[in-house]
Amino acid sequence: MSRWSLILAACLGAACGEDTGAASDQLIENYSPPGGGLVWTCPDGTVLTLTSDVSKQSTLCLGIDGSECRSAGTPGPGDPECDDANFNAFKGSCVEEYFSCFQPSGTCEILENGNQEWSDGAVQDRNYMSFVASYFASGAQEPCITATLRDGYVSYNR
Repeated sequence: MSRWSLILAACLGAACGEDTGAASDQLIENYSPPGGGLVWTCPDGTVLTLTSDVSKQSTLCLGIDGSECRSAGTPGPGDPECDDANFNAFKGSCVEEYFSCFQPSGTCEILENGNQEWSDGAVQDRNYMSFVASYFASGAQEPCITATLRDGYVSYNR
């Protein structure tokens, strides 16, 4: 389990983080319920509840899995399996639409600081100390999405 996953799990259990009180109509959230998996709530109120395995497949397909890059035999962004809604629960969903600004492609590398960088230049930059992750599209100077951990939820803002 990666350091980010451990920190996230510890904080989810402890409901750590600060509530900034900021509200946005461009907010999407997820949390891990008892027993595992992820529950996603989209800006329109749609709720997706995924098992651990389906959640892992789906986050890897979008390139938003904070703990690892795809490995040999594991599909990732742009792979045919990720176009199949039976494999990728985010296919055609509000989560896929929400992260459409990110769209990493190619091979992924985990850097020494734990950040992920794709061969097309997309980057997932994580700051473990402040529980913030930023998603930079290929060639972008500013993140298109920023994730924060607060009140037991990971909140994504565009």
